[in-house]
Amino acid sequence: MLACCSVAASLYAQDVPVNREKYPDYVDPQKAYPAEPRLMKFVPVEGESQSRNAAMSKAASELPEYWNNADTKYFPPVFNQDGGSCGSASRIGYMFTHEINALRDRDASLPENQYPSHFVWLLTNGNSGKDAFVEYVGVPNAAVYGGRTYSSLFGYQEETYNNFGWMTGYDKWMNAIGNRMLRPTSNPLTVDTEEGRLAAKAWLYNHAGDTDFKAGGLIGLGVASGGQWHNIPSTPANDAAGVTGKYFVHRWGTQVDHAVTMVGWDDRIEFDLDGNGIAGEVDKDEKGAWIIVNSWGYWCNQGFIYCPYKYAGPVSDPETGAMRSGYWSGELYHARKNFRPTRVIKLKMDYTHRSELLLQVGISSDVNATEPEAVMDMHHFRYAGDGANGDANPVPATPMLGNWNGKMNHAPMEFCYDLTDLSANFDTNKPLKYFFIINRKKDTSNGSGNIYEASIMDMEYDQEGIESPFDLGGEKFQITTKGKKTMITSVVYGMGYQPVTNLVLSDGTLSWNAPVASSFKVNSYNVYKDGVLLGNTTDRSMSVTEGKEYSVSVVYEGGIESAKVTCKTAIEQNAKVLKFNRAGFTIPNVFANHYNECTIEFFIKPAVFQNWNCAAGPGWGTYMHHLDASGYFTCGWNTNARMTTSSTLSKSEINHIAIVVKGNRMSVYKDGSAVGSFTSTSYSGLGGFGDLVFRSDNGNNSWQQALYDEIRIWSYARSAEEIKGGSSAKKVEFFGEVMPKGLLVYYKGDTFVGADGKYYMRDCVGNNHATVQASGDPSQETGQKSSTTGLTPTLTLDTPQNVYVGVPVSLEANYNDAINKLTWSVPSCNISEMNIKSPTVVFSQAGEHKVTVKGTAYDGTELLAEITIDVKAAPELDASFSMNTERLPMGEHLSVWANTYVDGCSYEWLMPGAETEKAYGVKAGATYQEGGIHYITLKVTSADGRSVETTQEIIVTSIPPVADFRVSNAFVLKETPITLESTSKYSPTSYEWTIAGQARKTTITNAAPQQTWTPMYPGKYNITLKAANHMGSHSVTKEKALVVLNDDSKNGLSFSQSSAKVSVPNSSTLLAFTIEFWANPSSLSDFCWGMGDKAENLLLKVNASGALVTTIKGKVFTSNAGFFKAGEWNHYAIRRTLTGQIFLYRNGVEFQNRKANVDKTAITDLTTFTLGVDGMPMNGSIDEFRIWGSNYTGIAKTCNQHLENPESYVGGTNNLLVYYDFNQSGGDVIDRSGNGKDGVRSGFGPDGDAWGLSTGVFSLYLGDVLPDETITAIDEVWTDESVTAGRAGVYTLSGQYVGKTIEGLPAGIYIVDGKKVVVK
Repeated sequence: MLACCSVAASLYAQDVPVNREKYPDYVDPQKAYPAEPRLMKFVPVEGESQSRNAAMSKAASELPEYWNNADTKYFPPVFNQDGGSCGSASRIGYMFTHEINALRDRDASLPENQYPSHFVWLLTNGNSGKDAFVEYVGVPNAAVYGGRTYSSLFGYQEETYNNFGWMTGYDKWMNAIGNRMLRPTSNPLTVDTEEGRLAAKAWLYNHAGDTDFKAGGLIGLGVASGGQWHNIPSTPANDAAGVTGKYFVHRWGTQVDHAVTMVGWDDRIEFDLDGNGIAGEVDKDEKGAWIIVNSWGYWCNQGFIYCPYKYAGPVSDPETGAMRSGYWSGELYHARKNFRPTRVIKLKMDYTHRSELLLQVGISSDVNATEPEAVMDMHHFRYAGDGANGDANPVPATPMLGNWNGKMNHAPMEFCYDLTDLSANFDTNKPLKYFFIINRKKDTSNGSGNIYEASIMDMEYDQEGIESPFDLGGEKFQITTKGKKTMITSVVYGMGYQPVTNLVLSDGTLSWNAPVASSFKVNSYNVYKDGVLLGNTTDRSMSVTEGKEYSVSVVYEGGIESAKVTCKTAIEQNAKVLKFNRAGFTIPNVFANHYNECTIEFFIKPAVFQNWNCAAGPGWGTYMHHLDASGYFTCGWNTNARMTTSSTLSKSEINHIAIVVKGNRMSVYKDGSAVGSFTSTSYSGLGGFGDLVFRSDNGNNSWQQALYDEIRIWSYARSAEEIKGGSSAKKVEFFGEVMPKGLLVYYKGDTFVGADGKYYMRDCVGNNHATVQASGDPSQETGQKSSTTGLTPTLTLDTPQNVYVGVPVSLEANYNDAINKLTWSVPSCNISEMNIKSPTVVFSQAGEHKVTVKGTAYDGTELLAEITIDVKAAPELDASFSMNTERLPMGEHLSVWANTYVDGCSYEWLMPGAETEKAYGVKAGATYQEGGIHYITLKVTSADGRSVETTQEIIVTSIPPVADFRVSNAFVLKETPITLESTSKYSPTSYEWTIAGQARKTTITNAAPQQTWTPMYPGKYNITLKAANHMGSHSVTKEKALVVLNDDSKNGLSFSQSSAKVSVPNSSTLLAFTIEFWANPSSLSDFCWGMGDKAENLLLKVNASGALVTTIKGKVFTSNAGFFKAGEWNHYAIRRTLTGQIFLYRNGVEFQNRKANVDKTAITDLTTFTLGVDGMPMNGSIDEFRIWGSNYTGIAKTCNQHLENPESYVGGTNNLLVYYDFNQSGGDVIDRSGNGKDGVRSGFGPDGDAWGLSTGVFSLYLGDVLPDETITAIDEVWTDESVTAGRAGVYTLSGQYVGKTIEGLPAGIYIVDGKKVVVK
């Protein structure tokens, strides 16, 4: 127990000082994320101290004294982040990877089960950060992306580059879509109390009891990296635990600038934190530590460090070590369970200025609509690509694919985006209209482009996807340079698994009508009470009791279940309100779609007035509202698009608040009167962010401390009259058989306990029950409410058009808020006095049919509306259909769909020769494995037995393959086997690989689709795959697809900050000298890569054209353009002879020289040599920096490897003065020459961020060109029985990995380190 810690401390996170330049996307978890519901049980509650202490003791007794998730197979290997990507390295590289694998029971040591930081990190300034990516976009695995950090497809890139590469390929984006998280949450407590520590341990141990995971969760943290790491003292307990001598956190720094990850704890460790010589004093909190993993490679304890519980906060006092800004709470990730995308939009398009674009998808249930009912932003494509929210001036001419290995890729981008959540609020078995919307900020933009392919892929019942193309109006749709918005549309038919109709609850009996006739046979019906399956029946009625809401679904043959239709008991009046005391609630998914108009309203009685209290919304940049210390109410989209009310709220009386959004205008009403409004030039509508969270976190007091009642969200902008009618001092409530139109969610104050044991606020119009973030029931009794809206009741009926015999039609009434009951009569359909909001009817005869609806108001007033519907004779049947292609490559998936969809008809497809020869539904998919002409027949049958059919032919062709491949590892040391894996399409039967490097070109004939090959020489290799079948062949070449290294360069130094520099002490007089280094410039500008001192002594700098400008004692030598190259590693050397002549080398080969007009005197007053001269930033990374005090002529011999025994080069004719290999993870740069000239670093970001892997260094081949060679896949076979294992493992001839040793393998030939070995 911690006597020194109070409950109040655990519930308040102080403001944390953050260095935004170094950690731009840091968020305080408790301010940014809702509290984790599974951890709310640890939050102290007044009056429950005894029972809570017992619960805490029980929870503590169930936990081990040591736990480390990094010991499990679900945790990936420690890695070294590239650039300032610490946030994504922690949250994606570690947390996301671990969560996915712990859920799926996958091995995180494999690239296909690791997730890359840079797919997310590069868009830090792209308006969709980590949270949006993990929730909406997904993350491809490292094998698909091409690396755990940056992609080998694009080359080394930083988020500051802005023109970084974007991934292309439908399959790659589908891979990303399947790997998703829910919105992050936070620990509701901080870890300076026993309760807070128990909560964190419960999450780390087993996700606080979530048995779907095979391991515990991780916790994301922000820290001030510039700390002090000391060694754990030797004590009997520490010796027994095996931790003596390992590093622990003695001090953190003073500003948060870095992200790390908590993976476990160790209660066995003892510290002597006060230095009194006694370790493990419990009353001083000297026992126990959190286990933290970093992304700085094998830093401290092989990448880990212990943080004493006492120092478990982001920032330390530099003198005492005490936490200056509170303690950690932590960010928690949740893998999205049981997720499979059911609909995606598939696109192939290009655009010349990508940052001008905001891409959206809309949806409507009306196939004739010209505007969508709901719209969703496509995160990743939100004015992204210039780092300035699309406002860069001039707009950069960056195509959609951006920069790939130093070159702009102008090819069309193929990608897809998940529409599962957008479609979830609609019945996907009905026809839906989708809108692809291209938005641009300005009426006239610089960019232009084309859409070459666009379709909706429906995978709900066909996992390969049935395609519904958009109408492009030709071969392509041109995106013109004028106009802010462009739309194309596609109508997507559902499969037709119809739901029940006319579900009614009356006198304890639930009854319904059979579904509209379709292609599928009904087996039975599932009945649900309050979300739980009540039973299954073949009848169309069931007696029910005590439920609040009932749902019925149809179970079709094959076990497929239709959408549920829900019927609630009449909404009753109640006298309940919701009381929140430092707690909150979440309205799930209410803003998953984007609404051009909406209204948020509620009654509120604040308990206190504090800044940021009673906050709701994701935060500025999307939406937020909150109170301030004076009682004023603030709301808006962003800090530059918000308003504060003209009057304050009351703490003594209930207040009615309504926030009305209508396009780009937001207005606020208090107690029915307008108290402020504003218009934004940057924002319009609301939504696309999912949950609306009324925050429960303690960051900035943003939790709810108030009474709430009558919380409603509407799908339209309520009028002033409607708002005034619903905001009387008596608190108007709605109740009865029907609710007002346009309500998305409605909470009246009553709660219930769900199956998971949590409290929920009941939604009166749907199933969006709000989750309560509190440790108890917030519902309590209060005074009676009012049913007087002040509105005169109105009721009308619109006459539906084009109604046909046998075709169902839904009837809708128009009524205002004063109506709370509807009763329908349709005599010709045997409907009399049916209490239902919207009945579905089918007329059996043509002619005029009368429909009557009676509306009852709250005051008992009854209104009648009547129409006569002219029902036409049954329509002619149409069996014509369309296909997505007339010539189908063998093995590809064909999509077919009826041109006309009529409710009540069945659709049967006959496709002889296909893998599935018969299918049902308005659309179908087919795959053929044999070429030739095949026939497809669609038979349409109406409910009255009439039928018609149409047959078309499809030509299935055997075509040449389309070659493609990937390399198992794009960077390897020489003599390390690699696997070349074909991903070619259209059934190739033979493969030929050509690997062309600087040393030689090797062609492998009769090769395998997964071909193992061992490169023996360093260099950059272009790889070509030629895939063939009996129809022909196709080749694809990827330049620099493989980089083979002569030596492992390990780390280099990254200059990601413009102010970063290294000061190299110098005391030597320089006449002859050589300066050499490996460099990977991120970009070139006038001027950059400044090295040396000043022009009067020695100054090197590079201009925008890549020319090196060398100035020695005022004499200037400017090289030819292109000497320096951006975006790739190259070796550079500047050599000066005793006579002043200058020689420039790139990659060990002379590039240019200057022999005349040179200074021939010594440089005598160069006291400091600087890497990163002021005003000439070192944009990029450097490695293997060496200064020789001689005309060193061994450049070609030593530039391609580390200097072994560097001391041997000191003095003598070589005279090595400085040698930096940068193989460290922090501190000043160590001089490996032994001369003691360590480089002093300044102006860098967090210490370890600067030390990234310099993969690509030592990749030169400087020998003679060897003759080309051609080998077969089976070349040389070894029978040496001493060959039992290879350092890269053992493979079959087809490239399948089978283990690390040949022992125990079946007889055959295997590949071991590129050699064929016989196992007898």
